[in-house]
Amino acid sequence: MHIKIGTRGSQLALAQSEAVKAAILTQKLVSDVELVKIKTLGDRKQGTPQASQSDKKDWVIDLDTAIVDSSIDLAVHSGKDIPVEIEKGTILIPVLRRANPFDSFIGRLTADGQTRMRLADLPLGAKVGTASLRRRAHLLRFRPDLQVIEHRGNVPTRLQKMDDSDDIMGIVLAQAGIDRLGLSHLQTETFTLDKMIPAVNQAILIAQCRADDQLVIELLQQISDPHTAAIWHAERAVAEVLNGDCKSAVSIFAQCDANEIELVSAVMSPCGNDYVQVKQSSSMQDARQLGLNVGQALIAQGADRILKEAASAIGVKP
Repeated sequence: MHIKIGTRGSQLALAQSEAVKAAILTQKLVSDVELVKIKTLGDRKQGTPQASQSDKKDWVIDLDTAIVDSSIDLAVHSGKDIPVEIEKGTILIPVLRRANPFDSFIGRLTADGQTRMRLADLPLGAKVGTASLRRRAHLLRFRPDLQVIEHRGNVPTRLQKMDDSDDIMGIVLAQAGIDRLGLSHLQTETFTLDKMIPAVNQAILIAQCRADDQLVIELLQQISDPHTAAIWHAERAVAEVLNGDCKSAVSIFAQCDANEIELVSAVMSPCGNDYVQVKQSSSMQDARQLGLNVGQALIAQGADRILKEAASAIGVKP
């Protein structure tokens, strides 16, 4: 059995696809796995004025097309990059175990060229880079003095841009991406949940395939992890209720302990001053319902209003 995996061409996307490829090759039915690089609309927008207007669909639409027309058998995505609505005729399956789900701060190199600035050492008004409204809101909740500026690009590019900058003193990245790129030697500070709740499905790898391709579906189910799958369904259900996207400050994080799953989610204004949070738990078997319940509880506390006001302020349709 020959399998074609569609992937973006960035270092991180390739590292993620290689991990899935390695897992698939352990299955006896598979004789060969080929990675097919596909440049997405989101990739094509990078470095242009349209980059700031990109949404999640831009990063998967070309991969979707390749799945539907059978150019590839499946695509590998980072869970947090998948839009709520997916291409008709395809399904999503979480694969492998979730990596480190938290965000980390990386400071600019100091004068000695060996050590990096620590978050606690940043002076008042320091500039910190991120393109994420969620990270921006969390940063400003506990450090309202910071100047959070837009900072885009893949992980190596963001690091280089920071170190070459005269004013950016730090950036925030997903620790899973840092680890998957073999950059764990960097001096990072991982945020705890009380400081920064992760993005929905952050550090979870997702395989997307045709809904009628039973052989591929069975293959992917063999490399799926039950706890990660429960987390995926719980977190995604919250996102579905809220209809949150990359233009909203929404944090959603679940974790499993034996057969119990605990879910926490927060909705914030872009500056972090308007904030609602809900935490609930249930059995793993009720993971999706737990997510639906948390989403509805957030709306009852005013999340819908916060999202609409934030969308209106930046000129997008909520």
